[in-house]
Amino acid sequence: MSTSATTKTINLKSAVIMAAASLLLLQASYSYGWDPVFVSKKSGSMLPTIKQGSMFVIGHPGRYSKISSGDMLAFFYPKNIKETFIDRVVATPGEVIKINGNTLYINGNLIPQKYIGTFNYRPEGQGAEGMVIPTKEYEQELGGHHFHIIEFDTPEAQMNFGPYKVPNDCYFVMGDNRDNVNDSRFWGCVPKQNILGKIHLYKLKKQ
Repeated sequence: MSTSATTKTINLKSAVIMAAASLLLLQASYSYGWDPVFVSKKSGSMLPTIKQGSMFVIGHPGRYSKISSGDMLAFFYPKNIKETFIDRVVATPGEVIKINGNTLYINGNLIPQKYIGTFNYRPEGQGAEGMVIPTKEYEQELGGHHFHIIEFDTPEAQMNFGPYKVPNDCYFVMGDNRDNVNDSRFWGCVPKQNILGKIHLYKLKKQ
């Protein structure tokens, strides 16, 4: 079999696998009362949690649970509702957030983070041979959610913010790629009416 024929066979198998996985996600979504919305995540704002090109399901939160700290949300960008962003909730209405040198405080309580190791971050648009930036990967916990974040951990990346009290019906969000993301630290909270839903299944990887 030629290389061209082999490549076509592999691509066909990948397409079949993706279609089957999508149908399974669709069935699971309806079973749990979610509205399935399949989205391809191209940005690196939620690395290392959501990889570039990942696919997942968005479930509307009002149908089954409230929005809590640690939830991942899809929402319309408040500065331009034609754009859809994905970030993590770090503070809910009435909570006070403060950031001191990239250390996070909620209501005066330090949110600890455990060092995991080095994460090799490849900026968007870089190919396999492109630039790689070593960053530090940490484990953090919010609202019962355990997740990983990455930080550049350089003097230039250190940031101070707040204290800031989150208004009613708004949510303060941050990307897991903490030092390379456009989030609430720069444009404010996400109004409740802008929220599309929670991110639920995001391990399906686009081939």
